[in-house]
Amino acid sequence: MSEQDKKPDGKASPTNPETDPGAGSGPDLGTGPEDLQLDEPKLGRAQVGEDAARQAELDGVAAETDAAAREAKQAGRLAGG
Repeated sequence: MSEQDKKPDGKASPTNPETDPGAGSGPDLGTGPEDLQLDEPKLGRAQVGEDAARQAELDGVAAETDAAAREAKQAGRLAGG
């Protein structure tokens, strides 16, 4: 930037995109999207960890236990208890 482009306060004046072809554009990296060759991701076999399987099993047992308790309570009411 030359001394002519500076304002009296010492700061540079803003660039004018109409007169400065490089203003407002990023650096030219020389690589465009058409130049990129990306491999398709490869996924492995889905697996459930032992802890997750154990927790799911415990959740299922808890749900069955709750359902059995509700049914027993309802049966007790129907029997007059």
